[in-house]
Amino acid sequence: MKKKILTGIVVGVVCLLVCSKVNHEIRLMHESEELQKLETSKMVEVGDGIVHAVVKENLYAEDTIVFLHGLGMGDTTITAGPMLRAFETEHNLFIMDRYGNGLSSDTKEPQTVDCIVELYRSVLKQTSQTAPYVLIAHSISGIYATYWAQQYPEEIKAIIYLDADPIECYVQEGKIDKLSLFMGKCQYVLANMGLQRIFTSEETLLGQVENQVFTEEQNLLRKYLIYHNTFSNATCSEMNWYYENAQTVLNENINLQVPQLYIVANDVQGEYYNEIYASVLYERYDGDEEKIQEKRDSRIQMMEEKKEYMRSRSNMEIVEISGPHCLYEYNPKGVADVIAAFIEVNE
Repeated sequence: MKKKILTGIVVGVVCLLVCSKVNHEIRLMHESEELQKLETSKMVEVGDGIVHAVVKENLYAEDTIVFLHGLGMGDTTITAGPMLRAFETEHNLFIMDRYGNGLSSDTKEPQTVDCIVELYRSVLKQTSQTAPYVLIAHSISGIYATYWAQQYPEEIKAIIYLDADPIECYVQEGKIDKLSLFMGKCQYVLANMGLQRIFTSEETLLGQVENQVFTEEQNLLRKYLIYHNTFSNATCSEMNWYYENAQTVLNENINLQVPQLYIVANDVQGEYYNEIYASVLYERYDGDEEKIQEKRDSRIQMMEEKKEYMRSRSNMEIVEISGPHCLYEYNPKGVADVIAAFIEVNE
């Protein structure tokens, strides 16, 4: 009897996986057609892969703003748009999905910092975007932006670290533990089987939609992009390599000569906390004010430590904005205003 029950469970799971995979592949074909609506998209062949980029050219621009997305951010070609739109009258704009993100193909090639920077440089060249570049680096891409400026200082006009942790923090954190890497690979397998569609809520995929600036159509396209490529071989490789990549950068001079701006996203103080995040913490800790305050104090201390690292660097300006880690999704105008003022001063 037990053997029959176990067999039935196994058969049921296999049927679920097969149906999920078939449904996933059919939907991907339909969604790929819908994603053609993305404006000014370019599919660029690089080696054995294809990279998706969004390029907006300005005949009168003297430089190009390059947005470097965070880890596993498959929908950045949409979500960075409202922030970058503020710069299209005076700059060329360039957003690219790294391998394994968005519409770009996946790869099993190790995602070393050198490999990633060379990918950006190759796609920029193939899309006729010449230096100098203003790099806006979100999250883990702070590692890549710093390395880029170290290796090719003549190409970089300025760097904006958009809530990107200092290099020292990645090195102190050490190598990723095996469990986290294993969980990342499991998420890749589940997403590839289409189970992400079944078990992952819209809020988990997109964040709190009611607090964002995107239309219903844009949010639908965002989901299509995330389903297409989020947890991937390349993303797992980036996770696996972040310590070595950060160590490579830290081993060289991080006191760059180019102007730099560090934008800190403060989620536990100010307007964002009062209007949005306070209720999230209240629910998470069942209204325990002591635990909530401990969480806030811990975050404030962490932010201060990160700012202290950045203050020790040359040519660094620091600005704090109330908001979550993906600050450009929630307050694109506020972020754009700060960046615009920084660029104007450093022209």
